[in-house]
Amino acid sequence: MSFGEKLSALVGSVQGISASTWLVLAFLAFGIGLILGRGGRGKTDAQRQNLEQELGHTRKRVESLSLIKKRLEGAVDALKRKNGEMRALTSLLPDAVEKLNTAGKLEDLLQTLIKITERLVGIKDVSIFLRDREVLVLGAASESASIPSPAPTIQIGEGRVGWVAQKGITMRESDFEEESNLVKASMADDRLSVPTRICSPMIYNGKLLGVVNVGETPADPEQGLRMVRMITSLGALAMGNIMLKNQLLKGNETDSLTGLASLQHFLGWFGKELNKARRYERPLSLIHFDLDFFQRYNEQNGYLAGDEVLRMVSKIFRDHLREQDMVARYGGKEFILGCPETLRESAGALAEKLRTIIEEHPFPHMETMPEGRITMSGGVCTYPRDGGDEAKLIREAVAATDISKEAGGNRISLAGTQQEAGEVSLQP
Repeated sequence: MSFGEKLSALVGSVQGISASTWLVLAFLAFGIGLILGRGGRGKTDAQRQNLEQELGHTRKRVESLSLIKKRLEGAVDALKRKNGEMRALTSLLPDAVEKLNTAGKLEDLLQTLIKITERLVGIKDVSIFLRDREVLVLGAASESASIPSPAPTIQIGEGRVGWVAQKGITMRESDFEEESNLVKASMADDRLSVPTRICSPMIYNGKLLGVVNVGETPADPEQGLRMVRMITSLGALAMGNIMLKNQLLKGNETDSLTGLASLQHFLGWFGKELNKARRYERPLSLIHFDLDFFQRYNEQNGYLAGDEVLRMVSKIFRDHLREQDMVARYGGKEFILGCPETLRESAGALAEKLRTIIEEHPFPHMETMPEGRITMSGGVCTYPRDGGDEAKLIREAVAATDISKEAGGNRISLAGTQQEAGEVSLQP
């Protein structure tokens, strides 16, 4: 059948449908269309909701990525800043260490520590307190440090500075707040009244030397804390080296038993004083002392007891001499004393005074000595009358002491008196 024939047959069949049938078909078509329309709109709404949800998730991911980016940029900036600080530290450390190691005096070392701390930590309020037995005294401070004038001393354990000295550890402000209420109450009663943000002890060979106090908070507290720890460690080492050098120097200048000047140091001093006496034509007197029968004292009471007597005699000398005089241990039980700008008669009177004090002093175990006392003999000479050089004057003073010893001891003789006047002693 051709297409035309089929179309004619379809038209004929349609024409045979009644009006009621057409009405039913129309309603069916409308319902089907409505159903199909609603289904399409529901699908579109669901798709739109899904898209909106995806958009919301995308926005959140973008915001999260932006936050991560900012954090990464901040971390990069922090790393750049740290790298800059490390480069600056690397360039500063060699110079700082060299300055600390080459500081010859304690005062120079303390000022160097102040400047290094200011520069490396980036603050302007630094103070250094030094230990003096059981107290701390201000050794140095920044120009802008908040230190009262005059700065009081504080006991170890008193206030924040004293507490760090007692504990021997570096502490920052938050560490102080974690202490017990009793400790915090003690720290609050701080007579120094100085701000303390970081405080670090200087310890050398287990011995507290002092405390470095930082009075303001660094821009980077953690970095500042590390810097202060490093600085105090370097400072303690440098300070220990200075102390060791001073001890070695003092060992050359001081007699280890009596604390008096060593003979080597005395001879150097006496040579300089003799040059001044020549230049200004002034007198210079020399006194030599020798303890009488001292070997017997050692044999009866032991050498430790004898050493104690030597220390006691040395203290008597120091307590009764002028600031410009110098006394030294000449060797064993002998002493030598130099008196600038002193005439022979005045030096003789001083020697007699010292002899009397020794004779009357209550030394231990005096009952073992002749006449129950410790005595000494001495000789006096003076430039220019008795000699013009160090060796000649010393020989004359020792020879005068020998004269006193030969006469029975416990007396003072002037150089040349035996030959000139037949007098041996200034003692009546």
